[in-house]
Amino acid sequence: MVARWPIHCLAVVWLVTGLVARAPGQESGERSDRGGDPAEKPGRLDPLFRAIDPARLQKLFDEMVGLDSGEVSRRPEVPEIGEPVFFDLTRPLGDLKYGNELNYLFNSSTRNAPTLQVIEYEYTFADWRAAELDLSYFNGNLEILTPFYQRTLGVGRRRDWVHGYQVSPDLYLRSGFVGGSAVYALGWKPEEKSKFSSLIFLGANRALIGGFHPTPAGVVPSNPGDRVFGSWRPTVNVNLFYSLSEKFSLGFEADQFIRRGKAGEYLDFPFLTYKPGRHAFFQVGGGYYRFESRDQFTFFLHLNFVNPSNRRTREDEGRGESGEEKSDDSGPIRRCLDRLLGDR
Repeated sequence: MVARWPIHCLAVVWLVTGLVARAPGQESGERSDRGGDPAEKPGRLDPLFRAIDPARLQKLFDEMVGLDSGEVSRRPEVPEIGEPVFFDLTRPLGDLKYGNELNYLFNSSTRNAPTLQVIEYEYTFADWRAAELDLSYFNGNLEILTPFYQRTLGVGRRRDWVHGYQVSPDLYLRSGFVGGSAVYALGWKPEEKSKFSSLIFLGANRALIGGFHPTPAGVVPSNPGDRVFGSWRPTVNVNLFYSLSEKFSLGFEADQFIRRGKAGEYLDFPFLTYKPGRHAFFQVGGGYYRFESRDQFTFFLHLNFVNPSNRRTREDEGRGESGEEKSDDSGPIRRCLDRLLGDR
């Protein structure tokens, strides 16, 4: 049964891609999901995505109680950074209020790693603040529930970097074990409009190690003779992206959960991202995976369905009409913080 999942997923990709690819894009005067320049015309799927967008309820509530629900944010624009496949961001750093995303991740490996399926829902409830809930299935069984919180901290004055942090506790439903990750994230590109971008995570991860034994039936039960234990692991994840065109980009993801022996986990693989329209993008890739002391090949398929925010970033308040920077009257402490944290 598990082996049929890739075929089903590819069929879904083919169907949705066909629909989304017919959509020219977005309405003139609308902004991209990162608050970019207006471009393109309305897509055929736009009315459907607007109809099922849960952000409409929050916006209605914000209007009723007098919270900020306008189309212009006080936040500055951030550079567009590529998105990883396996260890990814809750929402793109710098995402604005009301943006949301529903995703499906499929991962299959050739040796002892369990077949992984993850249903992900991501929501930006305030400018630069986002939450996510993941349901992780191992060999068809729901094993881990993971809530996320993400905060963008600032953006470089030249719009060439952006940074933030992300916290995601893992709740193991069968054993009651609590693990998870806490990471600092830095996105960088040589210049704002560069086709190349990178994303680095630095932090720590705690995971439950042991207990996976493949069988011909595809079930992976826990062996009583195994040592099952929790382990803290320093985490260094490096992602590189290169945009080939408006629809295609190449990426390379290296996820390093550093620990000796069985607790170490290492993923290195290239992938391709295809974005047929503003409401969806699809990722496929595969490469090396070291899981519980076993080297193997692993395959990833990631389906992402997006309702981008309709809010726009504020205009650059640091420049005058002539384009020259205005004088900075802030104190030395504020200027120091701006250098460290970036524009906010």
